Amino acid sequence: MAIVLASATGLVTTPPIKVSAESSASPTVIDTIPFGGNYPSGIAVNPANNLIYVANEWSNNVSVIDSATNSVVSTVNVGSFPDGIALNPSTNLIYVANCDTNNVSVVDGSNNSVITTVNVGSNPQGIAVNPVTNLIYVANTGSNNVSVIDGSNNSVISTVTVGNNPEAVAVNPTTNLIYVANTGSYNVSVIDGSTNSVTTMISDEGGPMGVSVNPATNIIYVANWVGDFSIIDGSTDKITSWAGGVGSSRGIAVNSATNLIYVANYDTNNVSVVDGSNNSVITTVNVGSNPQGIAVNPVTNLIYVINSSSFSITVIDGFNNTLITTMGGPPFYVAADPSTNCIYCLNSANVVPSLGVLSAINGANNSVINGVNVGNNPSGIAVNPNTNRIYEVNSYDDTLSVIDGSSSSIIATLTVGSEPSNVAVNPSTNLIYVANWGDGTVSVIDGSNNNVITTINLGGHAVSVAVNPVTNLIYVATGGGSSGER
Repeated sequence: MAIVLASATGLVTTPPIKVSAESSASPTVIDTIPFGGNYPSGIAVNPANNLIYVANEWSNNVSVIDSATNSVVSTVNVGSFPDGIALNPSTNLIYVANCDTNNVSVVDGSNNSVITTVNVGSNPQGIAVNPVTNLIYVANTGSNNVSVIDGSNNSVISTVTVGNNPEAVAVNPTTNLIYVANTGSYNVSVIDGSTNSVTTMISDEGGPMGVSVNPATNIIYVANWVGDFSIIDGSTDKITSWAGGVGSSRGIAVNSATNLIYVANYDTNNVSVVDGSNNSVITTVNVGSNPQGIAVNPVTNLIYVINSSSFSITVIDGFNNTLITTMGGPPFYVAADPSTNCIYCLNSANVVPSLGVLSAINGANNSVINGVNVGNNPSGIAVNPNTNRIYEVNSYDDTLSVIDGSSSSIIATLTVGSEPSNVAVNPSTNLIYVANWGDGTVSVIDGSNNNVITTINLGGHAVSVAVNPVTNLIYVATGGGSSGER
């Protein structure tokens, strides 16, 4: 869980907030950047240099992304199962909590190298930095405590006992108070940074999993796994209200410069944007599968969302709350259009369900030029160079997406057979063939009107399909039956 901090003063009273699924904006994806991290879990942004740091749990590394180009500029190997990540922009040091190796990797941001490793408690997950005191706070979910690291010499100077299974931690640099979300004991521990002692425990029956602070208002926001989030008044350490979320809220972040709060709704695959000035939801932005980590760059007003199950990062423009780019998961399928010299790549995670991302690559310079979010678990792609249409199948949704190559937008979504596994196109007849693994059929689509015109039953599971446009023969590989031409 990444926490973005900004120094400011002031205090407001926060009435209840109602998070709605309704959106006042129409998010549009205008670009897609391939992202090679394996199960990203934590994210942090350095507003001083506009670099983004992503902890990848399954690949045991940190991806460094240049936000100017949305490209990975470095990959840093860290400990096992890195979860939380935080940085100190004053020292340009990045701190990574490695859950399986019970330590914190300290990365020098000037050369993206690990300079030391600090042993902490059991199963560290959440981590936050106070840039004013140069102290780092690590929530150890296995040992029910918080390790306090002195950033000047990278040594643990205190261990503070908190509640059960602390998952996340946040700092208010203005008040020097630290807030720890204890999932197992359903409460929030408040630590006095001057004494490293717990001053109070705030009961939170929602099951706190994420926490963020707005230092400008001294309001603390706690994301709860039951599907809501809590609002704490930092002057009294009391919960003033609970607000219903759209789904199970895992991540929450605040841009104190705009007084907007961003709630990652894990179950409904979207982010709710709350206006702190009038405490109303101004929009809900659809993102990838199971968003949990979220961070804000207050300088550029960009919001970065980790989609854990689609192995991707969504970038939201904070000025108009629209989705401006998605950095997709590992590429699994590829097709080329010789007429436009574009290469289309499907990025997805090897988990079910997970939304896919279709990236378009300019073959002249091998740069990603645009992209679009597609359905769950994409499993095949084909191109008709005569019509500039791209066809991709989504095995979890039982659908075929039709994409206009000129605008990189989905123009039709068709229901096909059960668990479609592959797709092929005959550009001469403008017919599209979808191999459906689940029910052993092939769906035939008329490309002129995007309608399914017939379904062909086979003798076994349809695994893949190919077309010979010269002979107009379609070849289907089947499992549990025979393979042959149809």
